[in-house]
Formats: sequence, structure tokens, C-alpha cells
Amino acid sequence: MIQNHPGIYIHIPFCSSKCGYCDFYSVTNLTLTDVFIDALLQEVRLTAERLNSSRVFDSIYFGGGTPSLFSTDQLRKILDSLSLNFCLSDDVNITVEANPGTLNEHKLKEIKNLRVNRLSVGFQSFIDSELKLLNRIHSANDNVESYQLARSAGYEDISIDLIFALPGQTINDWIYSLDKAIELNPEHISV
Repeated sequence: MIQNHPGIYIHIPFCSSKCGYCDFYSVTNLTLTDVFIDALLQEVRLTAERLNSSRVFDSIYFGGGTPSLFSTDQLRKILDSLSLNFCLSDDVNITVEANPGTLNEHKLKEIKNLRVNRLSVGFQSFIDSELKLLNRIHSANDNVESYQLARSAGYEDISIDLIFALPGQTINDWIYSLDKAIELNPEHISV
């Protein structure tokens, strides 16, 4: 018998800059992160009380915004609260969305130590002029470097996000970015 376990989605509404194409709620005032976390932890507790459920959750997804802007301590505080308030499976799948411009070797290792076993990285393009058009804080080289650092840090499940049909984008531009993403051999590509 197949068991369907629910998942938990946590929206982290903070970005270092706002991308024009993004319709998700986000703010660039990073001084509000601690106030947000306090409110989120209260919401986790209240939701758990309201659900009063012994259901096992098998996935946690930190989306955004840019969850990788948070410090490891901030992410740990949220994960600890989820573990305390909800029944999580022993092999819970924990995903963190990331912007390549926020990643380095140290941060990737720290996040991995939180039992995060999947990264979803918003590359969007492998062409610098397209990244500039999208107001991204990273370069095409940052895409490759952050991917290689994630593999070196032990991530075995990496998803890459790409965007197509950008203003002025040619089919050859799109094929170039797609080919570059495929060359990295990620476990998943979202388009």
C-alpha cells in the first residue's frame, strides 16, 4: 500500500534585490529577518496545535524569495521548531532554494550539516546579458562555480531553475543555456 505523506512548505520572503519577473511575495529589507523568524516560529507552533495530528511529514521545502540568504543559525532555528512541533520521517527530504550569488563553500557545507539533502538553485540563464536583464546578483560563471561547490560539499540532489522566452532571447540563446545546464548533469531541471 502506498502511503501519502504531507510536506511542509516554508516561504522565505527575503531577497537581496527584487527580480522583475518574480511574482512571489518578497522584500529586500533584510533587517526584518529576525522579526519574521519569531512570527514564523509562532505560526509553526499554532499550526501544529490546530492540526493536532500524528501524521508523518516526509518533506520540507524552503522556497522564496531567497532562503539561502538566511544564516545557518536562522535555518537551524526553523528546522528545530519544525522537528519539535511536527512528526518528521527519519529520511525527511529537506530542500533549500538558493541563488548562486549567495553561496560559497562554507555556507554550502553548513547548510548540508542541517540535514538539507536537496538544493534548488535559481540559475535562470547561462548568459550574462540575460542575467543582467533579469536583475540577478550572479553571473554565468557563478552558476558553474556554485554547482561544483555544492557537489564538493556532498549534495547528491541538485535542481536547476532556468527561464526561457526572455525578451530578445533567440532559440540559440535558449539552447545554449539548456546545454550548459545539461552538461552539469543535475538530478532535475525546472523550466
